[in-house]
Amino acid sequence: MWVLLPAGRVADDLVDFSDFMPTLAELAAAALPEGVLLDGRSFAAPLKGQPGTARDWVFCEHRGRRWVRTQRFKLYDDGRLFDMDGDPAERLAVAPDRQSPEAAAARTKLQSVLDSLATEPPP
Repeated sequence: MWVLLPAGRVADDLVDFSDFMPTLAELAAAALPEGVLLDGRSFAAPLKGQPGTARDWVFCEHRGRRWVRTQRFKLYDDGRLFDMDGDPAERLAVAPDRQSPEAAAARTKLQSVLDSLATEPPP
């Protein structure tokens, strides 16, 4: 089966590394392995110009640093929050006492995600 993706297609959905396996399997019409717990989501639909199920946030861990982000905000587990729209190089953290209502809401949401991930038992 061939899947022709439109040239120049841009999808700005959040994508996690775990999303690649289900995406490639869907595009190749291949079955995912049975009995394996996967938390990735296919992002094939947006690539094909169809509606998909975009993620609200993604979680990352690298060299002991953990963070969670939305399209706009990124919160590290040490409390630093960055507005990625205005500061993609992460030069100036959003101070808790100087944050906009949007940043305050993002901080609350992303901290809740980090807290929930820290308390989940390992598989």
